[in-house]
Amino acid sequence: MLLISSLEHGGAERQVVELANHLDPTRFEVTVCSLSPHVPLAGDLLDRDRRLLVIEKRNRYDFGVIRRVAREMRRREIHLVHAFLFDAEMVARLAARAGGVRAVVASERNTDYSVPLSHWIGKRL
Repeated sequence: MLLISSLEHGGAERQVVELANHLDPTRFEVTVCSLSPHVPLAGDLLDRDRRLLVIEKRNRYDFGVIRRVAREMRRREIHLVHAFLFDAEMVARLAARAGGVRAVVASERNTDYSVPLSHWIGKRL
């Protein structure tokens, strides 16, 4: 699973689409999960109808999104989640634990703060 905040126009979002489109389909079954229904880049995603999943984060403090993502991780038998951007990373770390996913990869962006908050939180999960 590639988990991202949205698929709006941006660098991380473009990277998710490119990664999903270029991973070997004989080795990986890729699900792209957006936490926002705003997905203009989804049109560039190959096999969009099968691979795109939107689990909307309804507001800034929607902690229920963790449960909803974890449920889909279990249902789809996800083995690895790769998260992009801060809120998706936090959801991925917590949902993976609840969803039985043992491997979490986080791609940090916007690291213009002195001690990345996601790194500090991630060390505690």
